Amino acid sequence: QQRLGFSLALLPRFPTSMLRDPFEHAALVQRIQSECFAEDIEPPADSLGWTEEELHAFFESGGDELPLRFAETPGVPVRIIPAGMRARVFVISDMHCDHPQNFGWIQQRLPASSSGCFDVCVCCGDVSDNLGVLRQALGVLRARFDEVFFTPG
Repeated sequence: QQRLGFSLALLPRFPTSMLRDPFEHAALVQRIQSECFAEDIEPPADSLGWTEEELHAFFESGGDELPLRFAETPGVPVRIIPAGMRARVFVISDMHCDHPQNFGWIQQRLPASSSGCFDVCVCCGDVSDNLGVLRQALGVLRARFDEVFFTPG
């Protein structure tokens, strides 16, 4: 256990398909630490289930960025929230920005950003039938939130 750099007893439970051999993992961690000049940074115990890209991001950030594990979907990029930040999720639907008063209301009423928060907006439903207005409305959301997800409705 000492040579691995972490205790196997502390490892969380992962599906077997996500785990690599602990000795293989230790060698991978050492290689990436060396590449990133991060030999002084220890990975968390759950890093045994991380991808090589997630390990690189962790060490390149100085140990500040941890991978999100909400859902594992092949081919879908994972956005890493910087360590120490908390996520806030806001949902808005049916903005109907074709009506100028609705668009103005949305611009004035978006919640303020907060230090230490990673803000996500889920925008659902009818925004506009006009592609230019849709782009403008989503641009307003994108300027305010760290991440915006849109699904037409």
